[in-house]
Amino acid sequence: MQLRAREAILQKASKGELFTLLPAGFVITEDGRRVELDPDQRIQQAIGGVFTCFDQLGSVRQVNIWYQQHQIELPVRNIRKG
Repeated sequence: MQLRAREAILQKASKGELFTLLPAGFVITEDGRRVELDPDQRIQQAIGGVFTCFDQLGSVRQVNIWYQQHQIELPVRNIRKG
């Protein structure tokens, strides 16, 4: 049973159809075949702001500190099972 499940996963991966949890800022298209940027402009701007801040500060740690100091929250993917 585990072997079949693993084979199915590998087959999907080889076709480019295997999606696991996506980071905030990305969504799977309605047809379930592609990953795209989230169409919500606020989310795109928020994620873009992180990269801009990283370019200026040079480290993820400094970006995290800056966002905490300015009390800016970033979008997160709400994952609930059940």
